[in-house]
Amino acid sequence: MKIVVLKFGGTSVGTVDRIKKVANIIISYVKKRYKVIVVSSAMSGATNDLVKKSKKLPGHAVSISKKIQEYQLLGHCTEKTGAQLSQELWQDVFEAFGLSLELIPAGCCGMAGTYGHETDHFEESRGIYNLSWSKKIPEDPLLRQNILASGFSCRSQVKRFEGFRPLHPLQALLREIISVNSFQNE
Repeated sequence: MKIVVLKFGGTSVGTVDRIKKVANIIISYVKKRYKVIVVSSAMSGATNDLVKKSKKLPGHAVSISKKIQEYQLLGHCTEKTGAQLSQELWQDVFEAFGLSLELIPAGCCGMAGTYGHETDHFEESRGIYNLSWSKKIPEDPLLRQNILASGFSCRSQVKRFEGFRPLHPLQALLREIISVNSFQNE
């Protein structure tokens, strides 16, 4: 059985009609007897909504956390080209929580969806990764805690070549919130 991985996010799942179109795409692959794996990211406007909501939380800043002073974001290449303001929006969200987020300039991680998983493309995928991403990942395990990646494929590629999986920006925010709540409850 052939496997197909389909990724949808942003405007492609931004309305009920678009979600129905996505469902029809998925169904068409199922009818062709593919094993379908679906990856869905945030709906259109979800990141903007998160920024607005975070600005309404003045008493919930997590800046008292001393564990991690500054995060660094390696953005997903599709996100950076398809939603050009997304990286700055992540900075706005982190700032609203009293955290610093540095944007790290990097090209494609080399995964490109399933491309990097295909045996025929493994070495080329590694070569693309080595062009920029490998140079951005610190060797120090403590500093690696600060590295974030917004793309699932990107996080998988770092795991494959560096042996650790960076957090998604939302995972880092959750970790900080939990840390502050634990600190305040002591």
